[in-house]
Amino acid sequence: MIRHILTMTALLLTLGLTAYAQIPRTLSVQGALTDNSGKALTDGTHSLRVALYSSAAGGSALHQETFSAQLRGGVFSVVLGAATPIPAAVAFDAPYWLGFSVDGAAELSPRTPMTSVPYALYADESAHAATADEASSLAPGATGVVTSLNGTDGDITLLGAGGTSVTRDGGTITITSSGGSASGIAGLQNGDGTIAIQNPNGPVATVSVAQSSINTLHLVDDAVTGSKIADGAVNAQKLGDGSVVDAKIVQGAVTEEKIANGAVTGVKIARSAVTLEKISTAGASSGQVPTFDGSALNWATPQSGGGGLTLPYTGQTSANGVAFSLKSTGGTAMVVEAPGKRTAIAGTIDKPWVRTNVGVLGFAENGEGVCGESENGLGVRGWSQDGVGVTGLSTNGTGVHGIASSSGPGVHGESATSQPGVRAENTSTGSGLLGVAENGTGVQGTSTSGTALYGSTTTGVGLKVRSQAGDVIQGYTGTVFAPNIVFRVTTNGTVKADGTFLPGGADLAEGIEVDGALSEYEPGDVLVISAASDRRVVRSSRPNAVNVAGVYATKPGVLLSPAGVEDDMSHLVPLGVVGIIPTKVCMENGPIQRGDPLVTSSTPGHAMKARPVMIGGVAVYPTGAILGKALQNFSGPDTGKIEVLVNAR
Repeated sequence: MIRHILTMTALLLTLGLTAYAQIPRTLSVQGALTDNSGKALTDGTHSLRVALYSSAAGGSALHQETFSAQLRGGVFSVVLGAATPIPAAVAFDAPYWLGFSVDGAAELSPRTPMTSVPYALYADESAHAATADEASSLAPGATGVVTSLNGTDGDITLLGAGGTSVTRDGGTITITSSGGSASGIAGLQNGDGTIAIQNPNGPVATVSVAQSSINTLHLVDDAVTGSKIADGAVNAQKLGDGSVVDAKIVQGAVTEEKIANGAVTGVKIARSAVTLEKISTAGASSGQVPTFDGSALNWATPQSGGGGLTLPYTGQTSANGVAFSLKSTGGTAMVVEAPGKRTAIAGTIDKPWVRTNVGVLGFAENGEGVCGESENGLGVRGWSQDGVGVTGLSTNGTGVHGIASSSGPGVHGESATSQPGVRAENTSTGSGLLGVAENGTGVQGTSTSGTALYGSTTTGVGLKVRSQAGDVIQGYTGTVFAPNIVFRVTTNGTVKADGTFLPGGADLAEGIEVDGALSEYEPGDVLVISAASDRRVVRSSRPNAVNVAGVYATKPGVLLSPAGVEDDMSHLVPLGVVGIIPTKVCMENGPIQRGDPLVTSSTPGHAMKARPVMIGGVAVYPTGAILGKALQNFSGPDTGKIEVLVNAR
């Protein structure tokens, strides 16, 4: 809320006297505007409405004017009647009040009564003609005139002190204060924003430290010591993420007494942060390792003498990796035999896993079901007369993993019946089957009547193969002793096959970019070669276009592109150039019959029936404009889509 203090009112007016006929009817009004707390309004230009009333409340204004007043420290000064003269009907022969309104708000209350000085407007003609001598002859106690100032009569001189100066220009006296050594405000400089100033132009200014203004630039090195920081003042909320680094911590400053119990958790320790150098070896002796006895971590000697294995053996682990692993650098890592049709190797998790007729069986929740590695033999080999040679099951790892660095297969499975030679399953994110060989076959599966190699996964790759120098994949027919290769994928990705390629689509397309936004195109659009860009196409828009290229294919059987296997092709459209393709058509040249040649039309992206020119009784069609031939009839009414044997020529 705004309130006002009227500090001074003065006037110069005439009542029509001959001696004062040239003096305007004006009233000089000065005052100060503050809020309820006494704080001055913001410096600058404000809209100020001043109205003259004949009553303290209610009634209509006798005269009013609106000014663009300049406020400095809340103080304003305007001249009422300067723009619009005060009406002659306002004779100042009765009490009057002034009303103020700031920046379009409601009028301030209460109104300000005018003092006795404005009532001099009602002085009669003889009073206006009075001279200075007559004024001096007034009786003591006369009202309506100033006969002394602070008890002083006669000539009075105004002097400035303490940086204050007094100047006169005609009838105007100006008092200016620039501060000085004694009192006053000479000016405040606040270049870096560290000082908060209220009322910088006076007369009373308040200086304080600005919020958040004290930073490291304003603190002397080592100024903030431990004794100057209150206990508990520095907490997690006041420290930025990553702000406490090694360079800011004095060696030995962080002790056990300064770390709360449970404060250092696994989440707060960076990976690889706890190294051998940071682990104390106090209390340990040679050969000991850290062990947990259920209540504390201690140094202890490993059981079983640190090596060797006594059979039969039963062990248990809670780790998420391989429960048991053997590695050999010169022969077979492990050979396990079982008489009859018993299980050679069986793995169990949570509940017993019982399965007969399996050469090698491995099952893991979060690791590798079967893992074998060999320098000069078979990583994993299984054979079964009446079941699966090798089976590996995993929910979050590799079902079967075999590595051979010589000429043997990483994984070799054989089956003499209808069961798979190798079966590997993974139901999560790992590999169903992984075989690695330095100079042989990564994975080899042989079967006389069933599946030689089988891979199954729910979210990953069912079968992944790799070769650095030989064929990535080879497919055979015939017997093991007389194989006949019928399918190959070479190391550079070339596919070779003796049989016929039967894709799901019915046309040959080329992946190509388009002019404009890809979202503006859709299958069935007739496309022409772009005249604005190299190796791009655009929807057709004029009839009989000789730059017709093909149709936006719905489901191409073969998609040609210079892009690699892993390159993103989502920005390309399949331009069908040969084959049967659903195509947009219209009735621009009349109904379309089966076998009619088609050309572009004036309807964007649509084809129409071609109209030949008869030359010597021979129908001649436009050269280079034929898109293909209709395989279906179309009779409208407007546009539609039919199958077309596309072969642009």
